[in-house]
Amino acid sequence: MDSCFDVAGSMMEFSKHMKALGELLFELLSEALGQNSSHLKDIDCAKSQVMFCQYYPPCPQPDLTLGLSKHTDFSYLTVLLQDNIGGLQVLHDQTWIDVPPVPRALVANMGDLLQLITNDKFISAEHRVANPLSEENPAKYRELTINEFAAIFRSKTIITINSNFLVHPSSPTPADQSPHHSLYLSNLDDTVGARVLTPSVYFYRSSNDQTKTRECLVLKWLQDALGEVLVPYYPFSGRLREVENGKLEVFFGAEQGALMVSASSSMALDDLGDLTVPNPAWLPLIFQYPKEEAYKILEMPLLIAQVTFFTCGGFSLGIRLCHCICDGFGAMQFLASWAATAKNGRLIADPEPVWDREVFKPRNPPMVKYTHDEYLAVEERSNLTNSLWETKPLQKCYRINKEFQRRIKSIAQGQDSSLMCSSFDAMAAHIWKSWVKALDVKPLEYNLRLTFSVNVRTRLEALKLREGFYGNVVCLACATSSVNNVMNDSLSKTTRLVQEARVRVTEDYLRSMVDYVEVKRPKRLEFGGKLMITQWTRFEMYETADFGWGKPVYAGPIDLRPTPQVCVLLPQGGVESGGDQSMVVCLCLPPAAVHKFTRLLSLND
Repeated sequence: MDSCFDVAGSMMEFSKHMKALGELLFELLSEALGQNSSHLKDIDCAKSQVMFCQYYPPCPQPDLTLGLSKHTDFSYLTVLLQDNIGGLQVLHDQTWIDVPPVPRALVANMGDLLQLITNDKFISAEHRVANPLSEENPAKYRELTINEFAAIFRSKTIITINSNFLVHPSSPTPADQSPHHSLYLSNLDDTVGARVLTPSVYFYRSSNDQTKTRECLVLKWLQDALGEVLVPYYPFSGRLREVENGKLEVFFGAEQGALMVSASSSMALDDLGDLTVPNPAWLPLIFQYPKEEAYKILEMPLLIAQVTFFTCGGFSLGIRLCHCICDGFGAMQFLASWAATAKNGRLIADPEPVWDREVFKPRNPPMVKYTHDEYLAVEERSNLTNSLWETKPLQKCYRINKEFQRRIKSIAQGQDSSLMCSSFDAMAAHIWKSWVKALDVKPLEYNLRLTFSVNVRTRLEALKLREGFYGNVVCLACATSSVNNVMNDSLSKTTRLVQEARVRVTEDYLRSMVDYVEVKRPKRLEFGGKLMITQWTRFEMYETADFGWGKPVYAGPIDLRPTPQVCVLLPQGGVESGGDQSMVVCLCLPPAAVHKFTRLLSLND
């Protein structure tokens, strides 16, 4: 046993030195690109490290086989320690060149990701390993590419779907009283942007009981509680269909219900990396059908919940809720009821859920009183959209503490003493300015839009909502300005644009928006010149998600890259946050813009 520990210790020590060498190489490569020496490290090229130990067994016909077929590495950088046997070959001018081992020397190789983010300034070299040995070793595996191998490796080692099943209300609901029961959706529920199943994931650490019995109990616990909650929240057990003019409604059938999925992983929670910020690698933790299409949710389950168990005894709850049924505040109300029901072993629905979508019916005739720039189709004449959609953007997250938020607000108000703004107004303006500058948007005269959601519940006067209403009551506010002004105006001036857009969203504006959708019924999302900021900071995601095993380690979204013009503001919460009141700014950036955005956002530019 001692020798095993000696080997492990040596490997750990070797790994530590290789990490230091890799960081040094990234500094040199950054300078070779004409950038600051920390450039590649700042965009997380050195964030992770993997060690592979290759062994090539003997083969009777070494001239006919390879130890490793030709490929390029999909990493940023590979540092290789060769043994004295050799076999490494590099393709140069269509000829395979031997790379003989040199005692006490390391071989550095650039990978696909480094080629991608440097725009081919550094090329990922194609290489292979010839098998130089000569004992019997028949081929066992078919030839495949590195990308194929990586996909197979991930699918086999990360997530295995064990079962999926429908969960129905545990007792009769109004949908059972009529074979043709359906529910009206308001135009706030039925915007094209709401035609999504909003994904989020919740992580829970293990308890003292790590047995398979506990996995069965957790799954049954969630399933039974969901069946109870689906009685008052029975619309989640229905499906969507289009009626006249493409409008949506909820309908019900015998084979419907919420979908639950049981899954397992060969990994521990700690293998998932940083559990305090969203990570696109977590996508397998939410269930998706093989041929799903964006914004096409007809006859799909309106609630999908995947429970994934990890080897450490911890587990995740990946939830997809149809945005047509509820907005963020409504989702928190539903999840709080589900969690409280699971924790207490009996139905708890406080407040009682209220449907009442008819309160937001359009006027007759419709009266559109505002231009609603947030929905206008705008010709994309800038490089903004292409720089995000035609590259492979990186998802980046930044922790912004309360002190820095106050500092940004103070700067904005210090530049204009008459400005009465919120911390959100100032931070949204600062993010917008930093984003536009980092992307180097052109032409300067092109008009940009900043949109963000406003909760109108507290602004309703004539319209009265009953307590427990969980439908959509949000409006998009929209600030507009030219590229030149966003880049060069003071923070206070841009903050005023955001503040005026927020204040403009009143009950009258909401009624106009309902009528606008009735008249226009937009069929697609408009991204021309737009940054969309979504606030999750006011959602009690951690407080409402205690199903009986405590608050989650992380609660929130996973992957923003499918909509790279969306910025999400998240609360810094969870059992491991220590009461930290920071905000997490999460958005997508082209690799070339990351360093500049980081400097601008942190006021270091």
